Amino acid sequence: SRRAVPKGAFAGTLRVTVVRIDAFSDTAGLMDRTDPFISLKLGSETLKTSYKNNAGGHNVDFNETLSFLDKPLLSNRLEIRVLDKDTVSDDLMGECDVDLNTLDMQEDHEDQEERVFEMMRQGKPAGKTTLLFSRRAVPKGAFAGTLRVTVVRIDAFSDTAGLMDRTDPFISLKLGSETLKTSYKNNAGGHNVDFNETLSFLDKPLLSNRLEIRVLDKDTVSDDLMGECDVDLNTLDMQEDHEDQEERVFEMMRQGKPAGKTTLLFSRRAVPK
Repeated sequence: SRRAVPKGAFAGTLRVTVVRIDAFSDTAGLMDRTDPFISLKLGSETLKTSYKNNAGGHNVDFNETLSFLDKPLLSNRLEIRVLDKDTVSDDLMGECDVDLNTLDMQEDHEDQEERVFEMMRQGKPAGKTTLLFSRRAVPKGAFAGTLRVTVVRIDAFSDTAGLMDRTDPFISLKLGSETLKTSYKNNAGGHNVDFNETLSFLDKPLLSNRLEIRVLDKDTVSDDLMGECDVDLNTLDMQEDHEDQEERVFEMMRQGKPAGKTTLLFSRRAVPK
């Protein structure tokens, strides 16, 4: 071809939702269960999901969206890598390269069906990675603006941090670069602890969509993690002026295991009801 711009050449925005991985090895050694994460490289930019502690390689859900913005013309080779998080160096579980120019994604395209990619390692099939692609400048339902989070309660956490040390729980929420915290409940333990405190994030820029929820035990030296989870606000279908009528319960994890539950209410009203 002598075209200056190849037919269907990719340029601009690409958002990749990493849905899940499956059919990979569950272990990296005799007793070492894998801690998988996904790395995507487009042009000179590399983006990564969080890693799933001790999750193994079968039916591991991520549901995280990674966004490449304003890519120059002909940044068309997307490198997908599934890796096992390690303290020294991350180990490759599987990889594949995708030519975006072959996927027939016009401007404003958004996948309605999942795409499954076969990953290879040392020339052999290693597992499958499921993705969704979008070229929308603003994803459908994208979050921006005001978010008010009412921390209703926590439940089913450990009551103690030691033999006689009863936990003093509080909740930390991070959205973008901003972190907000509730008060802490002295010696309250981890079962059916009511907070009923509202934390307000105001005027957040477009695509500040990853809400990090942490339940911590207040300590004099450093606060101890009791449980955590991340929420993609774009998946919650909250239109402008939305206000939850029913409580949302989130399963919190610690070291790859269920740690407890956190109950929240979300509102996008500029002025709460």
